[in-house]
Amino acid sequence: MIPPESIVATDNTVQVDHILPWSRFGDDSFVNKTLCMAHANQAKQGRTPFEWFSADKPAEWAAFEARVEGCKAIRGRKKRGFYLRRNAAEVEVRFKARNLGDTRYATTALLNKLKRLYPTADLRARPGAPTAKLRRAWGLEDIKKDESGQRREDDRHHALDAIVIAATSESMLQALTHASKEAERQGRPRGFLFNDVPEPWPGFREATRDVVMNVFVSRAERRRARGEAHAATIRQVREIDGQSIVYERKPVEKLTLADLEKIPVPVPYGRAVAPETLRDAMVDDLRRWIEAGKPKDAPPLSPKGDVIRKVRVASKDKPAIDLRGGVADRGDMARVDVFGQADKRGVRRFFLVPVYPHQVADQESFPRPPDRVVIQSKPEEEWTVIDARFDFLFSLHGNSLIEVITPEGEVIRGYFKGLDRSTGAISIAMPQNQRLLRRGIGARRLVAFRKLTINRLGRIDVIKSEVRTWHGAACT
Repeated sequence: MIPPESIVATDNTVQVDHILPWSRFGDDSFVNKTLCMAHANQAKQGRTPFEWFSADKPAEWAAFEARVEGCKAIRGRKKRGFYLRRNAAEVEVRFKARNLGDTRYATTALLNKLKRLYPTADLRARPGAPTAKLRRAWGLEDIKKDESGQRREDDRHHALDAIVIAATSESMLQALTHASKEAERQGRPRGFLFNDVPEPWPGFREATRDVVMNVFVSRAERRRARGEAHAATIRQVREIDGQSIVYERKPVEKLTLADLEKIPVPVPYGRAVAPETLRDAMVDDLRRWIEAGKPKDAPPLSPKGDVIRKVRVASKDKPAIDLRGGVADRGDMARVDVFGQADKRGVRRFFLVPVYPHQVADQESFPRPPDRVVIQSKPEEEWTVIDARFDFLFSLHGNSLIEVITPEGEVIRGYFKGLDRSTGAISIAMPQNQRLLRRGIGARRLVAFRKLTINRLGRIDVIKSEVRTWHGAACT
């Protein structure tokens, strides 16, 4: 039972959960969503209700099933989604098969469209399975997959598939079919040796490897200021001795003895309640539990006898965005404006101004773009204000292609992935892999800092200048 006061509260006690995990079943509809307590959501993880109960608390399954079945407010389809899916593996297989069917339909529709546009061209679609077999037959599979058969995190594998498809002729497909039948007749594995299917031309394998390794992956720059204006979790803030203190809800499993001194006295409520006494009793029980090694079978209890799962602890964070009586962390940056200024020796230095979605959305509070430069290890109110001494160079958005030269002379070219506002350092993703990041690149003392543009055919040019804009209009 979720108390009504928890639903309207500004903390993160109650969350929205996918009944059947979205990552596995692809169902993001309203029917597949429900309210639940945060601790239950964390315990369930990526499992169906039946899998969760079966693994963690099988004795409670029958009672849960009866409650759901007896709830008249839940309609049949949603009711089934709540507690069935004992056949989760079977449903996942159907889900993947449906997506594969959609892909085949899209391929057929595109092929028919191209045939109408180019009626004299010989256009054909290649099945995925023969393409994979030809990669293996030509000794190219290791470019796409590792020793365990898992796909490498390298987007250049799309170029590899394009080369294989382009080099595949009808005679090769027939040879592949013949080799498959011959392997089956001889009782050999259905894999193929390099000599089973000849190369399209001599040196094809070596040439393909060289070409793929030198492919520069083109990505689209994300210029729209979309995304969360602030983090979902709203944290409490109090004024204590003239300072604004931000409190976060911390799981008891992560508490240390030092954290116990940061637990605040709750706001008084009711006539017969002594807030200091409640807080001290809770802290004493938490201290005994931590000193005992945090036993899972004997969790800490509140003075009322309820299990304590999270407590409010003072943090070192500063208030970010005021929201409904509390504060929330900033959302992801919408963009980063880069300025230049010559130092006393005439060497250009680079300065970064972060811009957030909530600033873009709030035109009343921000009639002009933000104007403070990130300074390492200093609060925002002490950051340098941009003035006429600074020259605007360009704006960085998600996946902006940039090239920097470090003081050590290293040239790094890749896609912009973010700015650490506490250090002023940027992160750059390598072109072939979005997850392969170079972090901690200090921007201020870079020898060179350039923004580039890349078209769909891979041509790269330097952007010589940009105009700073705010809500579509140029600004100074």
